[in-house]
Amino acid sequence: MLDFIKKIIKYTISPYPHHNSYLHKLRCKIPIFFLNSNTSMTDFPVFKKARGFFLFLTTNSYISIVLRPKYSRDINIRPFQKGNNDTSILIQGPITNNIKFLTETVKIYKKNFPKTDVILSMWDYEEKLLNTYLKENFNEIIINKGDDVNNPAIGNLNLQTQSTFKGLEYIQKRKKKFTIKQRADGRIYNPNCINFFKNLSKSFPTNSKEYSRILVSNIGTMKYRFFCLSDLLLFGTTNDLLKYFKNECYEVGLKKIDSKINLKFPIKNGVPITVETFLCMRYMKNFNVNLKLNQSCWRKILKKYFLIFDVSSIDFFFKKHGYHFEERQIKTYSNIDHEAINFSDWLDVYYNDKQIWPKNNFEKFIIKNNIWTKTR
Repeated sequence: MLDFIKKIIKYTISPYPHHNSYLHKLRCKIPIFFLNSNTSMTDFPVFKKARGFFLFLTTNSYISIVLRPKYSRDINIRPFQKGNNDTSILIQGPITNNIKFLTETVKIYKKNFPKTDVILSMWDYEEKLLNTYLKENFNEIIINKGDDVNNPAIGNLNLQTQSTFKGLEYIQKRKKKFTIKQRADGRIYNPNCINFFKNLSKSFPTNSKEYSRILVSNIGTMKYRFFCLSDLLLFGTTNDLLKYFKNECYEVGLKKIDSKINLKFPIKNGVPITVETFLCMRYMKNFNVNLKLNQSCWRKILKKYFLIFDVSSIDFFFKKHGYHFEERQIKTYSNIDHEAINFSDWLDVYYNDKQIWPKNNFEKFIIKNNIWTKTR
């Protein structure tokens, strides 16, 4: 069947001059690429058993793709890092639509991080979905009871904080100093990512005995929404992450941030206090930070308490809607600036205290007819 498709493509829309096709005579070139012909700089294929093809036609864009194996059997790279038995990977979040993906993720992690515990913290109503491999190869599976959470809260925040906290509690009992916290629909391909995280932490120390820097992914970390730090993928000491994902219900934590905030539509000075914003603001309460919804305060806490890293550095794949355009949340060429805070932005914040982000770019929301409405 594949040979048949190749012949059709060859004699109809081939981009190569020696293929005397009708479309070529019309000087219409549509690039056709076969996945198993992709090579790296060393002329080795990205992976040998890649199968399939793709085509594209564009008049004013450059298109590039990232090819990653779906299955662990097609990954032969090995980590150069040694040890890292002081680190755990905590996988959290719904697994209903991710069982096959999650199974391959665990297989890859067992290959790439052989000394690192891989923990799953999930809900009892999804337990029946677990297959034999997952049951046998997670270092620990923590089953949380759905009945323990009366209200999932905005963005299922109460579910996330409880399952994450329970997983971190277990990791702390195992005396693992560091933790990578990630969602079940994400996957790290770089086998040396743990050393990368540790080296970043060493390069930008806090010089504090009270806390260490928490590393946060640039996906979902918003430059122009105050205190919006992504909860997708974080690295830090287990103790710091326990504080960040404190098992405290949203309603209680929100009142501590501001007792006057509307629980149904939490908004303050035009800034929605949603999942990511809430977690960051609540964490800052541990250090008695006087949170002000302005650029100066936002940049100061980014510099002092966090570090934003580019997910491309760890070859991270986020299997969510629209993943085919994987930098959609990181880059834009039509706006005055990118929405996300990338490492280059964070580094500029670290070395430059001046307010340099355009003030008019910062988001403002109102509640209109019981709907979040963006005014800027």
